[in-house]
Amino acid sequence: MTLAVCKTSTAGSPCYTDGQPTVTDGGYYKQYAGPVSVSAAGKCIKLFGQISADTPIATGQSPSYGVHCG
Repeated sequence: MTLAVCKTSTAGSPCYTDGQPTVTDGGYYKQYAGPVSVSAAGKCIKLFGQISADTPIATGQSPSYGVHCG
C-alpha cells in the first residue's frame, strides 16, 4: 500500500505528486495490509495497492485526480 500527497488541495483537481511525501508499507500480509498514514493536512492524497504472489495478481489505485482532501 502506498499513499502519496498531492500538490493540490482541491478535490477533483489533477494530482501531481512530484517532490511530495510518499509512504509505502511493502510488507507481506495474508489478510490485512497497513495501517499506512501520511501527514497531508490541507492537501489531497492518492493511493495505490497491489496483491501479488510471485507475480502481481491485482492492482488498484485512486483516480488521477485528488481524493480524500482536507
